[in-house]
Amino acid sequence: MDKADARRVEKIATTLSPAEWQFHAKGQKGVVKENRHGELVTRLVDGACIFLNRPGFPTGSGCSLHQVALSRGKNPLELKPDVCWQLPLRREDEAAGDGHVTSTLRQWDRKHWGPGGAEFHWWCTESPEAFVGHRPVYEEMKAELIEMVGKEPYARLVALLDERAKRLARGVALPTRHCAPAEDAAPAQSSSGSGSSNCGGGSSPRCGRTDPLRRDTTRRGHPLALLHTQGSAGRP
Repeated sequence: MDKADARRVEKIATTLSPAEWQFHAKGQKGVVKENRHGELVTRLVDGACIFLNRPGFPTGSGCSLHQVALSRGKNPLELKPDVCWQLPLRREDEAAGDGHVTSTLRQWDRKHWGPGGAEFHWWCTESPEAFVGHRPVYEEMKAELIEMVGKEPYARLVALLDERAKRLARGVALPTRHCAPAEDAAPAQSSSGSGSSNCGGGSSPRCGRTDPLRRDTTRRGHPLALLHTQGSAGRP
């Protein structure tokens, strides 16, 4: 969180009621602090974020900012801290010598957090149990993707993925060597003139048939397509 993000979250916190936020009373003393590394973070209550409603709270367990956003008909990214709503997306910016910046969007892994990542028991993006959604990430997280890379790159991504889906649905014909006995065919002749077959599999094969090979479109690929954008240095 930077200072602007921290001020935004502090302002949003004043709009939450005790019925929506379990630690509303504690939050009146402040919801953001500076840690020992000089970073701005949300305050903790019993070792967890002050905005986390615990099991047994009337609205249910989970992020109070997320819950309130949904109850108000808003996207959670409008209320939550930037680092929270971006997860599990990770954007890496690389500046080239000519001043252009290439941004690559992918998912967070434990390794990105260094040695401390092994302590994140809640971090599940590398576990098969995490990939149970029924919609592709580029559809499910449309708002987040647009916020991180812009409308134009997102539109280009959707167009590419839609075209890819159409190609996969049509299937791809590949030439394959296929030998099958044919009762009405004469014995195939080898180049030496003998009655043996060059491609094996019976005394009277049919060879060289091309069979259509269709890709299995039901198999799930990686849940997050890589998204690349380019812009001037200092621009997202």
